[in-house]
Amino acid sequence: MTTFAQSVYETVSFPVINRPVRRVAFGCEPLGGYNWGGVDPEEIAAAASEAISSGPILLDTADCYGPNASEVRLGEVLEQCADAKRNAVIATKFGVRVVDGSVFYDNDPGYADQALDASLARLRINKIDLYQLHWPDAKTPLPKIFAKLETFREEGRIGAYGVSNIPASTLSEFKPNEWPGLASFSLSYSLIDRKQEKSIDRLMQTHGLAFIAFGCLAQGLLSGKYGRDTVFPENDRRRHQRYSAFHGSELESNLEIVDALMVEAKSLGQAPTAIALSMILRKFPNSIALAGIKSRSQLRQNLTALESKLTLKSLERLLNASDKNAG
Repeated sequence: MTTFAQSVYETVSFPVINRPVRRVAFGCEPLGGYNWGGVDPEEIAAAASEAISSGPILLDTADCYGPNASEVRLGEVLEQCADAKRNAVIATKFGVRVVDGSVFYDNDPGYADQALDASLARLRINKIDLYQLHWPDAKTPLPKIFAKLETFREEGRIGAYGVSNIPASTLSEFKPNEWPGLASFSLSYSLIDRKQEKSIDRLMQTHGLAFIAFGCLAQGLLSGKYGRDTVFPENDRRRHQRYSAFHGSELESNLEIVDALMVEAKSLGQAPTAIALSMILRKFPNSIALAGIKSRSQLRQNLTALESKLTLKSLERLLNASDKNAG
């Protein structure tokens, strides 16, 4: 039976930046402490410090996480961690504004300039490795945004830039290397969300961009910890119906996939989260799987995905079990 043995230090060289990172990234949204149920920012900060000390890793945050709190706390970690300059590759985002409790999208280049300076100050660094457009605002043309981001790169304020929540099919309309600083694209992808699978694969092959998958554990559903009887507290976003994966008929359908994942995880002797992450790494070579971290134990468990025991047979069974969610 074929397995895909990997070392925990297996890395990819991030396009444009040319800095290696492990293929499991550290999601810093819980570090912002908002709408994630009970979280301990000090424990998450300790996990971030451990992640950095243990090897090269991408830490992904955004100015709207908290808002601002995630960047501020990550900046404190970077300042205090002796290995930060060597191992921490920092990604943050702009384009989602929170003003007096109202949330809206703003991709205006002038605002991007202000947002970048604010993020640099909160993170306590002089250069952001990967600066990402968080959400499109449906009015600012992408070429106008990319031109501004190229300026940031020429100024040395960022190493490269990427986009998030923009369909792979939209990005494929640009010529490969048309924007030399464009290094990555980020979309939701997991066993429960495979809608853009084919277009992701095509874009990676034709344009050479790194794919940063988020939602890889489906907001924790693929951990196997949540089921039909789970009641989330008021301060946990998953309580609300708009997180439909946790409610009604969609939850029932998703739990069938979770059951299949649990069977494979038990047979392989790994945590279901590790199997769910390693599935993505096998599906898309040179991809990075991003998962939000709440504790050091979660970090350690996620990193075992890089020591994958996933077999071809197991991978095939998991994909078959989730084919109804594939695009």
